[in-house]
Amino acid sequence: MGNIPDLIAEAITPIVEPMHEAYEMARHQLDTKYKGLVGPNQEWLRTHILRGLTYQALSDSGLPPHWQLTGNHKKNGATHLTYGSGEIVMRSVHVFPTGSTPIAGSNNQRRAYYTNRALGELADPHNMSTHRLLLRWEEQGPEDEFILDVVRPLEPGRIGRKVKSDLCFPLPRVRTLFEALEFDTRDESEVLEFEVDERDIQDGDD
Repeated sequence: MGNIPDLIAEAITPIVEPMHEAYEMARHQLDTKYKGLVGPNQEWLRTHILRGLTYQALSDSGLPPHWQLTGNHKKNGATHLTYGSGEIVMRSVHVFPTGSTPIAGSNNQRRAYYTNRALGELADPHNMSTHRLLLRWEEQGPEDEFILDVVRPLEPGRIGRKVKSDLCFPLPRVRTLFEALEFDTRDESEVLEFEVDERDIQDGDD
C-alpha cells in the first residue's frame, strides 16, 4: 500500500466497511426516527447528532478484533478508537467547511495528539509506540456516500493554514477498493484563505 506502514494499512483495513455502515445507520436513524428534529440553518445540530448516533452504532454492532472504542464520549461526543494495546489511536473529526482538517485549537492534550513525529524521521516506522491518526468524515448529501479519510497530523495547525500531515488516504465504501489503493505521503502545508466559526476550534473533540 505505497508509503503507508504495514501496521497502519493492515489494522485499518477491517474497519473500512464498519465505519461507513455506522455513519449510514446514524443517518438513517436521524432521517427516519428523528425526522424533522434538525431545522433550517441547523447543520451544526445535524453534525452533532450524527456523531452521537454513529458512536451508538459502533457500540451496538461492535468493532473488528483488536479495535475498541476509547476516550471520553461525554466530552462533546468524542469518538476515539484504539487498535491493540495502543499501537494506533484514531479520533473521529468532522471536516471544516472548506473540506480541510480541523485545527487542534488551544487544548494542550489535543495539540499534543496532533504532534506526531514525521515518518521520514523515524528509523523504523513499524516500531513506533503509537501512531495518532484522525478519521475525517463529511456528509455531502442525504443520498451520497459519506466521505471518510485518514490523516496523520504533524502539527496542531492554525487559522489560515491547513494542518500539516505526512499521511492522507481515503476510506472507500468497499474494503476491496481500499485494499487496491496505492498511496503516497503528502505534505499539507499550503496557505488557505477562509473564515472559521469559533465553534470549529473549541477545545472538545468532534
